[in-house]
Amino acid sequence: RGIGLAAADLLAGRGYRLSLGARDPAALAAATAHLPADRTHRFTWDAKDPALSLAWADSTAERFGRIDAVLANAGLSLSAGLEDSDEAAYDEMWEVNFKGPLRLIRAVLPRLRATGNGRVVIIASLAGKRLLSDSLGYAASKFAAVALTHAVRRAGWDDGVRATAICPGLVDTDMVAGKAAPEGEF
Repeated sequence: RGIGLAAADLLAGRGYRLSLGARDPAALAAATAHLPADRTHRFTWDAKDPALSLAWADSTAERFGRIDAVLANAGLSLSAGLEDSDEAAYDEMWEVNFKGPLRLIRAVLPRLRATGNGRVVIIASLAGKRLLSDSLGYAASKFAAVALTHAVRRAGWDDGVRATAICPGLVDTDMVAGKAAPEGEF
């Protein structure tokens, strides 16, 4: 959906082989049915399930023989402000927005190093650079995603692995449906 599907369409149009993961395999298959079957691998992946990242990496390497890059795009936005005493939304966003990409990158990093020029792209958010709304929980999880990018860059530099965080502003996707843009966002 959203940014992930747009990225898949762009990369497929440029001839890349893709291994796509999502929680709902039927929705993933329907959304990506137009992509070339010989260059598209689909895998059920949930950012909150630690075992699935390694399974996805293994399945992708088996299908394509190597992994050259990873684009970590898992994201969840829930209301979690400074004074909210219920921390469930904080925990959920930390699990999806930070630990999901962390697990995925850990699973593929040895393969990225083996290529000598592996690439990691993390879709973070402008919220990971400054806080304009009351959702401290979302911003904190995206700050952590930006920090993860720096950690990947440091860990993989000598092996040719490069990492970047893309920090878009509010994008009109179903994740933000019905939410108003924070003051100064556009």
